[in-house]
Amino acid sequence: MDSIKLCKILEECTYVVVVFDKDEIVSTGSGVAINRKGDLITAAHVITKLPVKKENLKDPNLTVVARTKTGRYAQYKPGVTGPAVHLKYFRNPLTIDLAILKPSSPKEEVPFIPISKKKVDVGTKVLMAGFPDEMELPFSFDKILDYRHPEVHSELKKLAPLRPQLMLKSGMVGYQSGFIISDTSTHIELSGDIFYVDNAMHSGASGGPIINEQGELIGIITQRAITAVPFEESPELKVPSGSAVAVSPRAMLPFIEET
Repeated sequence: MDSIKLCKILEECTYVVVVFDKDEIVSTGSGVAINRKGDLITAAHVITKLPVKKENLKDPNLTVVARTKTGRYAQYKPGVTGPAVHLKYFRNPLTIDLAILKPSSPKEEVPFIPISKKKVDVGTKVLMAGFPDEMELPFSFDKILDYRHPEVHSELKKLAPLRPQLMLKSGMVGYQSGFIISDTSTHIELSGDIFYVDNAMHSGASGGPIINEQGELIGIITQRAITAVPFEESPELKVPSGSAVAVSPRAMLPFIEET
């Protein structure tokens, strides 16, 4: 499939995810539709913030909404979020930074990206998408508007659909590590990949999709890779390394209704 078609698929299926506590925005990120019903998958920390805390999901004031680049916001309910796997030789459960969001109102025939069930290989060419905070409106005109004019206030609603903006990037899988984890308490087995792409996405893109050239969903962006650089005032200064870290969504297949 050519890159233009793949980009159109990403534009149709990638969502901006916004989390509210009452009327305050507490988190923003990205997500992707994974079945016809409109279920989304995102990074768990987009919903609960870091570290992933499931008790945050019990907050009655927690509201999650999402929309595509050109769609309208709709409300979603958190499903399985940050599944914790209990392992015999670990002091604490291992948490997988993925979450499922289900639409509060039924949807029909939503464009979606199928999850690949295959191992991710080093050298795979990919496209990734998200709504990072690095994006600005052309000429940053929203920052120089004179808000004292009534006409400007009346036009502000037209600006809302323009922000945040969807960014698409290409890259290659440069590192991959597979995992198979069996929970000692539930006996559920989760398998997948953690991999690095040789291109970076910024805050706001967490939860966004990574697809292969066949248009299959092979990864969910979970973080930027970080490295330490020598600096006189801070010998272990942490800075982005220029790569994106992803987890394959096939790890969530035991919890997903494939309809």
